[in-house]
Amino acid sequence: MMTQATTAMAPPPRLNAKAREQLAEVDEILNARPDLAHTLTANPKQKRLLASNARIIFYVGPNKMGKSTAQVLKAIKIGIQEPGSIIWLCSETFDTSRGTQQRVFSELCPPQFVAHGVYKPQSGYHDKTVVWHNGTEFHFMSYDAGFEVAQGAQKVRFIGLDEEP
Repeated sequence: MMTQATTAMAPPPRLNAKAREQLAEVDEILNARPDLAHTLTANPKQKRLLASNARIIFYVGPNKMGKSTAQVLKAIKIGIQEPGSIIWLCSETFDTSRGTQQRVFSELCPPQFVAHGVYKPQSGYHDKTVVWHNGTEFHFMSYDAGFEVAQGAQKVRFIGLDEEP
């Protein structure tokens, strides 16, 4: 049921009017995608993930339980609530990132937010980056890139690790 996912995206009262408007746009997109209803039904654990402000969150479970979708929704929510954030969405390889995280992100990200970044199913995001008009940057990274790419992590607001490294 879509209303559960919509409830998870409800803005806290401290957000400014622009951020509340952007979250409402995300809700519209979620509600307009009945084909994704089965993945957007937030179960109790997904709701806790979306609502959590904890510095470190471990969210584990079996395959096809919505972990990747919840992670992308969390990243989108942070990108709206904290303009200019740097967000890393990491996966085992770029191929798995393209097939899961990037695909889900492209389905859920409001296109009007995007200043830079074009998704193609065959190749993912061209330079593995999406930049929003509000300055938020989403970087799709892979564990097989090595530790060198982790330099500068102290500036990153959210790191989502999908699948085991």
